Amino acid sequence: MLLVDGHPYVYDWEYAEEGLPLSNDLIHFLLNTTPMRRQPASKRLNHLFAVLPPIIRKTTPQADPKDLAIIYLLTLHLRQIERNALHTNQSLTWDGEVEGAKMLDILLRLPAGDHQ
Repeated sequence: MLLVDGHPYVYDWEYAEEGLPLSNDLIHFLLNTTPMRRQPASKRLNHLFAVLPPIIRKTTPQADPKDLAIIYLLTLHLRQIERNALHTNQSLTWDGEVEGAKMLDILLRLPAGDHQ
């Protein structure tokens, strides 16, 4: 549960899976709240790195926000590919694939320490 604009927000565990960081759902929420949804990749990541580190430091101080964001994006893309593969008549495209690829590109180019 988080406070958003002074209001409690309970998010679901749609993106949680055994073996994956619990942060996946939190990152999904932070990148996809209404104000962020239509923003460019760089602005969404700036928002993520402004909000995520203080939250994860409370429970997992050694966790790297950049690494958690990369894990989230990779698992999101793999999940979409897996879902689409079940429907043989569909192409391997989905809403957000281009934006996700842009975010991954930005993350992979970030020097160490630029995300704390």
